[in-house]
Amino acid sequence: MDCKLILQLHVHSDRSHDSLVSIEKYVKNLGKKLLPNEYAILGVTDHNVLPIKSKEAINLSTKKVLVIPGIQWKLHKSFFQALSKLCTRREILTLGDHDDLENYIQKKTQYKILKNQEILGTFREKEFLNYISRGRNIFLTIPHPKHFVVDYYGRKEIKLLKRKMDKRKIFIPFFVEEKTGYDPFPRIFTKYRKNYKVLGGSDAHEILSLLGTNSLFSVETSLLCKKKIVDQWRKKITLKNLNLYKKIIQELFDMLQKENDKIIIKKHYLRSTIHFSGSIYRWLKRRFNNFPNNLFK
Repeated sequence: MDCKLILQLHVHSDRSHDSLVSIEKYVKNLGKKLLPNEYAILGVTDHNVLPIKSKEAINLSTKKVLVIPGIQWKLHKSFFQALSKLCTRREILTLGDHDDLENYIQKKTQYKILKNQEILGTFREKEFLNYISRGRNIFLTIPHPKHFVVDYYGRKEIKLLKRKMDKRKIFIPFFVEEKTGYDPFPRIFTKYRKNYKVLGGSDAHEILSLLGTNSLFSVETSLLCKKKIVDQWRKKITLKNLNLYKKIIQELFDMLQKENDKIIIKKHYLRSTIHFSGSIYRWLKRRFNNFPNNLFK
């Protein structure tokens, strides 16, 4: 018998500067929405904030919802890139084992960590590659890549980044976010599935929008899998064992790669538009709070 995995691998919690939703609320909400044969994977990817530790992720997980630590990195861009519009923003998601990131930053970089766990500073791409080159149990996703109107990492930048990773023999799982819920625009000129493994992400900063639409499901990403696989995860997660948890995560990463062509990504453009519209207020509030310090944050 097959069961359905609901993949929510791009979500922002109240640890991020643009969300008020706790991880616990996301877990509870997802648990209520799931049918008996459905299970969810929740990736918490807050903006430039240290990911929760694996032990905390275990404690937040339930038999229906598996929590994975993550981070949305904001990477440095040069003045020329910004001026020429080659890349207005450089952002990358990593999910998995980040337990030593705080220690790594303090000992290997010039950046600081604030009391709220925010990383004070913007990694350059080379510094980011140095961090992920150490063989940690993580995977990488390019969120909301370049397409019509909106310009983040584009085809050229993604291709170049992948080439740099291959050259340095960084062979961690690599995905491109084919559909993003935070983004109301259809990607009518650029397709990524034929060149890369793909995922979809709601990029949720809230659960319900002001108009009551479900922002958490502005993009629905799902994958059918054998029930025995999920049963093994559920059994292991109840043991609260760190090594078993990391094994579960690795099994999931392997499955996302091997079964990638079976992943279904469905985008709801009305929900995405409302989600995006609601974000404008949060964006303005964030930029002009503690002015001018947050203006370009």
